[in-house]
Amino acid sequence: MTDLNELTRATNTPTNPHTSEHHITVAGLRGILAGLPDDAVIVLAKDAEGNGFSPLSGPVGVYWYRPESTWAGEVHPIGEDADGDVYEPDGDELIAVVLDPTN
Repeated sequence: MTDLNELTRATNTPTNPHTSEHHITVAGLRGILAGLPDDAVIVLAKDAEGNGFSPLSGPVGVYWYRPESTWAGEVHPIGEDADGDVYEPDGDELIAVVLDPTN
């Protein structure tokens, strides 16, 4: 994991160590969750307007995230994908934790 930690620090350079204008980092999320009970359920919102909610499902993955705007983007596997192909980042990607909703 050390290599991924070093790569993340070298790749993701937010203006603030916990958040930037449009995202929360793992450190920021740890701070938000620190005071909550361990058995609290994590629920993801469908959108910012609250038009639906779904509990967090597994597995949680770590991917290259390429933002297409301030609110959306695409992800690519780090390392080989199922076909053995390797995505080559071009410098605009961030290392991101991807959380999947149940629905």
